[in-house]
Amino acid sequence: MKEMRKSKLILGTLFLTVALAAGAIGFSFAPKKDASALTSTSGAVLAGGGAELWNADDSRFDSGVLDDLVDKLFGDEDPVEYIKTMKDTQTDSYVIPASTINTKLGNQNGLVVKLGGKEWMAASLTLADIGDEADNVVLTLYLANASGASQYYPNSTNTKGNNAYSSSTVRNHLITNSNWSLFNTTGEESFAEQFLVQPKYVKYQQTESMVGRSGPYNYQSPNEALTPPTSGWGGANYSGGGTFNGKDYSDWGNDYIWLPSATETGYSNYFGTNNANSIWKLSTNQLAHTTTNSYSWLRSGNYYDYYYSY
Repeated sequence: MKEMRKSKLILGTLFLTVALAAGAIGFSFAPKKDASALTSTSGAVLAGGGAELWNADDSRFDSGVLDDLVDKLFGDEDPVEYIKTMKDTQTDSYVIPASTINTKLGNQNGLVVKLGGKEWMAASLTLADIGDEADNVVLTLYLANASGASQYYPNSTNTKGNNAYSSSTVRNHLITNSNWSLFNTTGEESFAEQFLVQPKYVKYQQTESMVGRSGPYNYQSPNEALTPPTSGWGGANYSGGGTFNGKDYSDWGNDYIWLPSATETGYSNYFGTNNANSIWKLSTNQLAHTTTNSYSWLRSGNYYDYYYSY
């Protein structure tokens, strides 16, 4: 195992960073609504044979699972230099997408990590500057199975702010509900503040956009980027951000667990064949749902109306 400098995690969709000598490894998790991303994780590659990464009783990581996770992601390669071999050109961010991780593993069901009693898929690797430390390695994890349900916003009128993720019901659920307590409880000694990194430190979260990624609608979608674009909006225009029900448009950048965007996961035919122009480039298997549960919430709002979200 590479020498540990410290431990630091990032949860978002869930971001977990475990700092190594060469940088940090981060994980990002996305809870979903009435859906399962993988119909079964049995065909995926399981980190540590499917054992729990975090030992809550001892407040430590299982070294065997962590070693296996690092080995499966990087082998003998330097993590930072490896991630710098690929870039998402729109956001000018270094990103190793799920498609590359899956190819490295030889499995289109990808890599699954068990954390907090839940199974998460490895969605991407990227780098983040946190404080005075540059090039922290971030592994983004995406929830593999359904875990509860929520609504986006109870008001269905076409009023500005109804599809702002920061003021949404589902976001409030994620950051307050006990089902996610490992990831939303804060405080100096909390798991979240010790080991999770917020979206505001992830470069592609600042500027990502549906525009220019081969989608059928060349308009900005709300909540994709933390910094709202100044142009390219359709009917739902959040240029300049704003405050809605006491929540700033970009407040979710301070969360430790959050929903992903359509640009990150891919959506329908918006991002080319097999989501080739999405950020994470998840496989068809990773995006599959069960036949009875076919929808999951994303943070992306509809480009035209204030009462729709993806």
